[in-house]
Amino acid sequence: ESVVCLADRLKISVRFIPLNLREKRGVINAVYGLRCSVDALLPDRPVNWIDHEVVYATKAGSLAVNFDDTFWTHYGANGCQRVTSTSNTLDFEYTELSSDNLSLTLDYGMVLP
Repeated sequence: ESVVCLADRLKISVRFIPLNLREKRGVINAVYGLRCSVDALLPDRPVNWIDHEVVYATKAGSLAVNFDDTFWTHYGANGCQRVTSTSNTLDFEYTELSSDNLSLTLDYGMVLP
């Protein structure tokens, strides 16, 4: 992980690698989720998807979360792992497609106002 403090924003980079998502019956489905405080968000503004970036409108400005689209896509398009959002959550869903360690790695970044 890394954190960079800039004059007008904070940039965070994260690499998450889950361990032991296998059992005798196969791969275990799991979810890695990010949750925004509803108090910080602007409830009348929709979540915006731009390619491999999700933008939430907050009272302080835009909160952008970007992710590596090699293995992760919105709703699992093109056989990739699935990324879904609600008004205050962003979920990375590990499914049975996650059979090798490379596709289990989740790299994402956030830019906070």
